[in-house]
Amino acid sequence: MAIAATQSAGLRLHFGSDIKPLHAGLAAQQAVLAVELCQYGLQANPDFLAEDIGFLALYGQGNAALNLSDWGANWRIGTPGLWFKNYPYCSANAYVVDAMQLILAQHSIDFQHIDRVNLIFPVHGDAALIYRLPKRQDQGRFSAEYVIACLLQHKRLDETAFQPVPIDETTTCLMHKIVRQYHDSPLPRFAQIDIYLSHQHCVSARVEHPKGSPANPYSQREIRTKLTRAIGSDERAGQLVALSEDFHTDQPVQQIVKQLQRIIC
Repeated sequence: MAIAATQSAGLRLHFGSDIKPLHAGLAAQQAVLAVELCQYGLQANPDFLAEDIGFLALYGQGNAALNLSDWGANWRIGTPGLWFKNYPYCSANAYVVDAMQLILAQHSIDFQHIDRVNLIFPVHGDAALIYRLPKRQDQGRFSAEYVIACLLQHKRLDETAFQPVPIDETTTCLMHKIVRQYHDSPLPRFAQIDIYLSHQHCVSARVEHPKGSPANPYSQREIRTKLTRAIGSDERAGQLVALSEDFHTDQPVQQIVKQLQRIIC
C-alpha cells in the first residue's frame, strides 16, 4: 500500500529509501506513456491546471488560479540551468558539505573537543533534509547532521557511507551536538556552520553556491568523468555524448530507447 500510495504524487517520507529514485523513474515512465497515448489519439481536457476541479484545485492548497501569460518564456533547464550532482546525497546537503569542507581545509578539528555545532539555514531551506537523527546510513542522504558528523571523523562521503545499515554510536553522539537554526534571508538556500570548541573558540563557514549548482558548475571534463564512472566505460560514455549531440526532437521515442540500450546494455 505504501508503494502504491507514493505513485499517486510522490511522498517525501520515502526520502532515504529505494522508493526515492523510483519517483523519478515513474515520472519519466508516465511522460513517455502520455506521449504514446496522444499518438494513438487519446484525448484529455487541456485546461487541467486552471479548472476549478482540476490539478491545482486538488493539490494547490486552495489556490486554483494560475497565470500562464509568461509560461515557457524561460525554462529552468536553461535559466538558471541544470544542477549536476557528483555525489550520492541530496543536493540540499551540498551546501552543508561544501561549508564543512571549507572549515576542515582551514582548521584542524578534534571532534572530541566540540561543544556544539550551530547549523544555520534560511527558513524552509532544509525542507528536503528530513532526518535530524537518522538511524540508518541510507537515511543520511537526507540528513545534514549525518554528513557533518561523518566529515568531522574524516569519513568519505561516497556510496560506502550510505548503506542500509545502522549508524555507529560515535556518529550518533556527534549528531546530538548539532542544532539547526533559521535566519530570515532573501536567499532561498544557503548553509552556515558554526563549530564551537571546548576552549570557546568558534570556526565558521557559509556557502550560497555549492559545487555543481548553476552558479558554480562543474567543468565538462568533470561531468564526463562522472558519466564514465557511472557506466564503467569511457568508450560507452563517448557514445552517449555523441548520441546526445546528434539528438533530434522528431526522432521516435522507441528509436532513441533502442540506441540507448545498445550503448548501456
